[in-house]
Amino acid sequence: MTFPKNLLATLGDCNVVVIGDSLHDMEMAQAIEAKCVLCSQGSHAHWRLERVAPTAHTLIQAVDMAIK
Repeated sequence: MTFPKNLLATLGDCNVVVIGDSLHDMEMAQAIEAKCVLCSQGSHAHWRLERVAPTAHTLIQAVDMAIK
């Protein structure tokens, strides 16, 4: 997926962490060059998510991982 150049320019040097629950969320994080933490409370199995990004079992754990 492509994003408008002005979106990426707006993000600049800020620290963005995408917290998601799917492989698609990880792909979107990569598209905007953001870090990604996944949470396995969605439709994808934990083992599948942890193969592509740091993965938590709960949203609270994902937030904790994101802020460290």
